[in-house]
Amino acid sequence: MVAFGAGARASEFVLGRFLPGCDDDEVGSRGAPPAAADVLTLLADQLERFAVGPDAPRLGSVIAGLRRPDEASCRDVPEARYRRLCAALVQARCEALRSGHDELFDWSHGDAATLLRMTAAVAVVEAAGLTVDRGDDAHAHRRRATHWRSQARGRVAPLHRACSADIVRGSLRLLDEARGRPTLRQTGGAAARRAAVHQSRLRLVQWVRGECSDAVGRWRTDAASVPRRGTADFEARVRAAASALIAEVDDRVQRDARALVGPHADLAGAGSPDVRLPAPVSTSRRVENQLTGVLGAGFGLGAGLASGRVLAEVAGGPVAAGVLGGALVGVVVTVWLIAVRNLLHTRAVLDRWAVDVAAAVRSHCETVVVSKLLTVEVALLTAVNERGSPARGVTDTNRKEKTSESAESESFL
Repeated sequence: MVAFGAGARASEFVLGRFLPGCDDDEVGSRGAPPAAADVLTLLADQLERFAVGPDAPRLGSVIAGLRRPDEASCRDVPEARYRRLCAALVQARCEALRSGHDELFDWSHGDAATLLRMTAAVAVVEAAGLTVDRGDDAHAHRRRATHWRSQARGRVAPLHRACSADIVRGSLRLLDEARGRPTLRQTGGAAARRAAVHQSRLRLVQWVRGECSDAVGRWRTDAASVPRRGTADFEARVRAAASALIAEVDDRVQRDARALVGPHADLAGAGSPDVRLPAPVSTSRRVENQLTGVLGAGFGLGAGLASGRVLAEVAGGPVAAGVLGGALVGVVVTVWLIAVRNLLHTRAVLDRWAVDVAAAVRSHCETVVVSKLLTVEVALLTAVNERGSPARGVTDTNRKEKTSESAESESFL
């Protein structure tokens, strides 16, 4: 937090407060000396970011006008700098509407543009002999906003009324930041925020699908080697892995939400649907068991007769001994065949169950991602509407308000 004395310049008052915590791509370079900060140069630097690319808006004349010094600006006349700044912002907004450039439109109504106008407005009113509250806490921002709102309602010149309105807007933005509320500077423009939410949703959904695909591959491999008494252990391991995957998805969604909204992100209202993992299908196998028993008995009988004759001829003993040995071999073969058939059936059931569990986990996780990120997107856009800085195409009413604001700025230029 930067403290300001009574002798601080207007640019130091707002930009010195704003620049240190601002991203490099927001207003100027991080750590730039506030005393050297020129609002016209800063605005030109920012508009150059949007003038790059094949579909970029035509801002060349606006940027050139900001960088071209005039006689009044060279004499450091605050009114001239304020008028040039407001005119450039109006032209940038018109170009954003003409070209359909949502990001430029959002930026021109965001914290950066608002505080640039406030900086120039503070210089104007101070040059006229008025005093601006230099406090940098929530109470000071509220006092300043209240005072200059009353000032704007008095009998003042149109230029000073517009400056008062800009000081009020900037003070309210700083008040929101001081209270820890999400600001447009922290969250970016509405179009950029929607794009960030959609990218986060796409990335998480792709990650969920990849994890579920890998998990079902591992589970099916394990199901193919489950021992005869390992069904319960396999089911427990699959359920534990599914629960861990669901918990990891929740954690990733929370992290993305905090990155989009801030550490104050609250997704309690989004909720999470209950996940119900299916149980292994256990159907009646009476007919199948009967068929397996008949086939096993027939195969065992044939194996017993053949092995009994072979044993009798090889041993050269009584025929009864060969028949008894053949019967024993037949029983062993029958039991083995039935046991193997049952084990293969169990593995097939577990294989299908693993696929069903993976599908249930994937459906649940995708629902969680979509619902919670939808809550984040609604919260961000609600914050934009409450702050009076709409995204292009959000509401026609807010667009009309911003158009009237631009016309109001042009009335005294």
